[in-house]
Amino acid sequence: MKTIREKCFERCISIGKVDPKGASPKFPLYGSKLINGYAQKHLKCSKCKVEMGWDVVAVVNMRENI
Repeated sequence: MKTIREKCFERCISIGKVDPKGASPKFPLYGSKLINGYAQKHLKCSKCKVEMGWDVVAVVNMRENI
């Protein structure tokens, strides 16, 4: 974590803490509920049926909460 902070400081990138709790339960584009997708660790939007990795969904949702 220290190295990440140093690299961000060198590049003038601000960092902050985000609570990851509840980061993956909603689809980032519509806010609709996510269901298990075809592949392991994939989530599917119940509205448009688009599938994404759970980690991608979490990052996008956490980014919007900053």
